[in-house]
Amino acid sequence: MVIILVLNYDHQICELNYVDYLPCEVEIEKIKVTITPNPGVITYGDSFVIDSSDFTKYTITAASLIRNGDIRLAVLANGSLTFTVMDYEVGSDAGSYEIIPDYEWNESAIQNFNIFINTSPLKVNKKTIDIIWKIDNNNLTYGDVLPEVLATFKDINGDDVALDCFTVTPLGAAGTYRAYVSIPGQYRYNYVLPAQFSTASITIKERTVTKPVAVDKEYVFNGAEQIFELIENELDKDCYT
Repeated sequence: MVIILVLNYDHQICELNYVDYLPCEVEIEKIKVTITPNPGVITYGDSFVIDSSDFTKYTITAASLIRNGDIRLAVLANGSLTFTVMDYEVGSDAGSYEIIPDYEWNESAIQNFNIFINTSPLKVNKKTIDIIWKIDNNNLTYGDVLPEVLATFKDINGDDVALDCFTVTPLGAAGTYRAYVSIPGQYRYNYVLPAQFSTASITIKERTVTKPVAVDKEYVFNGAEQIFELIENELDKDCYT
C-alpha cells in the first residue's frame, strides 16, 4: 500500500522564505503471516481433525506486530482456515501423510496480509490387536487327542479375523505346552501383536494306571491246569515291569 502525504502551508507567510512543497510517498508493507500445523500421531483406523479454534494443534506467526490484537485472532477474523491430510481417510494404511493448511482471506484483508503455508507430517501407527483364544478342551490326560486351538481378533470394522495359530507339539510326555500366533500376511501392514502378547496354555495331565498283580494260584478246569496271560492297555504297557 502506498500513502501520499501532502503538506499544506500558508502561502502568504511562507512563500517568501520557503520553496514550494513536494509530495511524500510512504509504503506500508503487508504483514507476513505463517501458518504451521503441529506434527500428528494417530493409530490405524482413527480419524484426524484439526479445529481452527484449537491453538494447541497449530501455530500462526507474524513477521511484525499488529495493532490492538493477537495475530491468530486477526487471521481467523479475516478469513477461513481449514486443515486437510493428503490422501488420508479413516482406514487408510499405516504410514506417513502430510497435513496441509488451507486459508482463504476475506477480500478486505488481502491488502494487509501475505499468507505463507507450512506442512507437517501425520504418522499413522499400526494398531495393536487383542487376541481372543478358543480351545475346545483343555482338560487333557496323556494319550488324549490334542484339541483344536483357535485365535482371532477384531479388525477396525468389528469383523473377526483368524490368526495363524500353531502349537508346540507334545513329545509324548505330560506337561504344559503353549500355542502361539502370527498375524496373516495381508493384515501385517496395519496390525501388530502386543509386545507382551499372551499365549494359550495346554496342560496334559499324567495318566493314572493300575499295575496288574500276579497271584500264585492254581486254576484247574476239567482236570487240566489253566495258564493266564496279563493283557495290558496298549497305551500303558510301557509302565509295567
